[in-house]
Amino acid sequence: MRDAGLVHGTPAFDVGASCLSFLAALQVAASLLNAGSYRRIAIVASDLASRGVDWSCPEASLIFGDGAAAVVVELPKAGAGADGEGIASYLLETYPDGLEYCEIRAGGTRRNPRSGMCESDFMFHMDGKRVFKLASSLIQGFLHRLLDARGLSIADIDTAVPHQASHLSMAHMRRRLGLPASSVIDIYAHHGNQVAASMPTALHEAVVTGRAAPGKRLLLLGSAAGLTLGGMVLCT
Repeated sequence: MRDAGLVHGTPAFDVGASCLSFLAALQVAASLLNAGSYRRIAIVASDLASRGVDWSCPEASLIFGDGAAAVVVELPKAGAGADGEGIASYLLETYPDGLEYCEIRAGGTRRNPRSGMCESDFMFHMDGKRVFKLASSLIQGFLHRLLDARGLSIADIDTAVPHQASHLSMAHMRRRLGLPASSVIDIYAHHGNQVAASMPTALHEAVVTGRAAPGKRLLLLGSAAGLTLGGMVLCT
């Protein structure tokens, strides 16, 4: 806040949902705006994944990238904007079977200086195969629930903005969605998995390439540690 030049007393709080933090924060921001609590909200997502990965474990270290992105959201002024703009559908589901597939073990009450811990407990650990298997078994049903809630189908989606989890997950996502490759934002090769910054960075790519232009219907979709699935249909 200090570096952003905001006045003292400006409210700020964290939304911690791992790789889906931006998606959850966008829903929280929309709720606060619609309630009249605030007029304009900045959502800032930043991660220095390189400081938390175990470099001796290729699976958990080679897919990540550092990054930061910010989005400012506000309600349109009276008479501005078209009907139907904003969040059309939102869904977040957590499946604790995947609790230990992606984790930093230290911290909290389980592993700390009093209960006992080791240096590696502070590093990020991942069982990628089990994460992928669980997420793959759930994503199709999740997607149907997300779209059916508003009477939509994948044919109604113009652009998909997925969390850039890994090369394998991006390829799988394209197959499952059945959208043209040009309609799926894929920046993984250049940015890696930026954790919470991944989705807003991909959203920026959609904007600058014209794939998030006014009148477009976007699908934001991803998974996070937990295991949690999250999705949003956003009308621009």
